Amino acid sequence: FLHLHDFKKQAAFSSWLYRLATNHCLNYIKSKAYSESSGMQHPSETLIHEDPTSKIDVHHLLQKLPLEDRTILAMKFMGEYTYEEISAICEISLSAAKMRVSRLITKLREEVNT
Repeated sequence: FLHLHDFKKQAAFSSWLYRLATNHCLNYIKSKAYSESSGMQHPSETLIHEDPTSKIDVHHLLQKLPLEDRTILAMKFMGEYTYEEISAICEISLSAAKMRVSRLITKLREEVNT
């Protein structure tokens, strides 16, 4: 809670915390530290089969998603948040968090395959 002193009580604490988490995730996505320092495969790479003839701009597909959906995917795959953490930050149930991630992955796969 390094920035707890920045909370100005102009909005609900949960909204402030959600915004803080959102900004953290978006900054993480923008940084090159993830791709350079991590041995993990980028989540968007798992959506596409290794077919060089079907190069698809997954980044473009992600940008078409609403910010909240992109944030949820970023929290799960880039920030490695648990479903419990995602549900708390987004103020949704645990099952809703799992379902949203699952539906977003399905939606992206369908976009890739069309």
